[in-house]
Amino acid sequence: RLHELKAVMIGKLIREQRQTIEELWERTNSSDGEKASFDRYFYVNDEDKLTDVLLAKHEEYAGALNAKLEKMQPILDLIGRRESIIEERVELEMLQKDPDRLKGRNASKQLMKEEKMM
Repeated sequence: RLHELKAVMIGKLIREQRQTIEELWERTNSSDGEKASFDRYFYVNDEDKLTDVLLAKHEEYAGALNAKLEKMQPILDLIGRRESIIEERVELEMLQKDPDRLKGRNASKQLMKEEKMM
């Protein structure tokens, strides 16, 4: 009975794995060549060919992508940090171009904020 239920749900399980794989491709910035290496399994839509073996291939590939993401995570964190620093620098440059920023009531707070950004 469990095998019958799995046979009925196999299509849904494979589609869920495909969605996971697409998300992992996005997060790992996978190239078209990397994606193409899995095409022969990814684009199988014939209900007769959606089998346990195909599901296992999808799960195995998703596991490999997860492992790749774990290895890349420290670098991705550094890239994210770099991007936030660049955004702060752009914001600081925009603030420094505004000559009226020091004429208001909160001029001292503005100066302190700019000093922290430097």
